Amino acid sequence: MRILSNNCIGAFLYKDYGMPYKTPLAMLQVAPSDFVKLCLDFDNYLDSGLESAESSDEEVIVKWVQVGGSAANIKFPVGKIGGEIVLFFQHSKTFEHAKEAWNRRKERYQKDKSQIYVILNLMGYARFMSNKEARERVIGEFLKLPFGQKILLHTNAEVAMTYNKQKEIIYVGEIQNSWFKFMGENPRNRKNYHRFDFDKWLKFPKAKEQKAELNPKNKITSKDNTLNALDQQAIALESLTPEKQKHINELDNAKIRIHNHLAYKLGVAMILNSKSLWGYIRMPYVLSYIKESHKIEQQKYQEKIAKNPSLKLPKLEFYPDYQEALKIKNHLSYKLGEALIEASNVRGGGANICLFAILPRSA
Repeated sequence: MRILSNNCIGAFLYKDYGMPYKTPLAMLQVAPSDFVKLCLDFDNYLDSGLESAESSDEEVIVKWVQVGGSAANIKFPVGKIGGEIVLFFQHSKTFEHAKEAWNRRKERYQKDKSQIYVILNLMGYARFMSNKEARERVIGEFLKLPFGQKILLHTNAEVAMTYNKQKEIIYVGEIQNSWFKFMGENPRNRKNYHRFDFDKWLKFPKAKEQKAELNPKNKITSKDNTLNALDQQAIALESLTPEKQKHINELDNAKIRIHNHLAYKLGVAMILNSKSLWGYIRMPYVLSYIKESHKIEQQKYQEKIAKNPSLKLPKLEFYPDYQEALKIKNHLSYKLGEALIEASNVRGGGANICLFAILPRSA
C-alpha cells in the first residue's frame, strides 16, 4: 500500500504494520493547504525535484504557523518541490539527509503500483481548524481529490455537524493537545492515532499497538451469563484510577458517550452491589450519589456550552462507532438503569423500595 499523508501518521502506520516506507511523504509535515494541492498533481510535483528552502522565508513561516508551530522553532531542514509546496523535515538533521531519504522513498513509491491511500490528518490542528475560511477551502479541495480511498481525520465538533453526511470526513472526538503533544501520549500501549479503525480501512490485521487489553488483574470473572463483554469491561473500569479512566475514555467516542448515560451508570452500580447483602444495604445511597453527581456534571456541561457553543458535543450519530454503540442500550446494565429511572419517575423519586423487584435474581 502507498500512503500519502500530511504528517507523520503515514510513517507511523507503516511501522505498525511492519512495512517499509512506500511514500516520500514519510517523517515530514506539509501544511494542509499545500497537501491538497500536492495530492491533486502528485506525480508531476515528484518529478519537479526537491530543493532546499530557507526557514526564515515568509512563506515557510506562514505555513509552519498553520500547523501550530512558530518561527522560533523551525530548527530543522525545510524543502520545496515545484517551487511552492513546502516540506518540513522535522526528523532530519540536515537537508542532505532529508533529500537522500526523500529520493530513496520516492523511487520506492514510483516502482510500487499498489493502492494509494490519502490521509489528511487534522487531529490536534486547533489553530488551523479555528480559521473557518481556510479550513472550509481545504476541506472543499480535499473532497475533490480523485482518490477512491481518502479520509480527513479531525477533532472539531462544528465540522462534524457540517459534514456529517460525508463519509470521508471523520470526527474522532475532542483532544486538548496539539498533534505534537497528542502523539506523546500512549495510554494502554495503544497509539492515539488509532482512534480511527485503520485496520478495517487498510484491510490489514490488527496492528501490534491495538492488541493491548485491560490488565488481567482488572478483569471481572462473573458467573452471571447475563453480563456481556462490554458490561464486564465497564465494571473493570471501576477499579482503575481516574487518570487511567480518562486515558481509556479518550480512545472511544459514541460508546463512551452512552457509558456516561445515567441509565448505564445506575445499571452497572446495581449489578455490582447486588453481589452481597452489604451491597444491597448500601445500594440506595450509591444510586443516590450517582444520580446527584450526574446532575452536577450535566449542569457544568450546560454552563460550559453556554459560554462557548463550539464545545457542544455532536449528536451520537456523527460518531463512526454509532451503530456499534447503540447495542449497549440492549445490555442488562442499561436496561436495569432505564427501569429504575422509569420507576423513580412513576413513584415520585421513591423507587428504591422496588429495587428487589427490578434486579434479576441471578444478579
